[in-house]
Amino acid sequence: MTRRGFNGDDRSMADKAVLAWGDAPDWIVELAVLVDQVGLKAAGARVGYSAGAISQVINRKYAGDIGAVEREVRAAVLAPTVECPVLDTISREDCLSYQAKPFSSASARSALLHHACKTCPHARQQKGTNNA
Repeated sequence: MTRRGFNGDDRSMADKAVLAWGDAPDWIVELAVLVDQVGLKAAGARVGYSAGAISQVINRKYAGDIGAVEREVRAAVLAPTVECPVLDTISREDCLSYQAKPFSSASARSALLHHACKTCPHARQQKGTNNA
């Protein structure tokens, strides 16, 4: 989904954020992880900025109001609650906790959560690994 390899650069956006920022702020890290999961265009749409602007922010080259971008990222990506496709509104911490749990057939809800987390827009899992 991401365009790794475009222009000969195979690094993830998370890697690029670390290179550009060093000890990157939490919202930059989360934005880069989101881009690696869904791509620049989708991440930009989610926070209300163009793909180019998002790339510039992650690479620490954005000339615009970085504070405004931070506010939008915090609202869209780091919100205290998220909309879960199974449980409706839940805390971000609960969301990350459910994602970290292995599959369980102990209850229908557990099974539903496990499967929903794989495709949820809030998921931090990538290719079978858990980044929560």
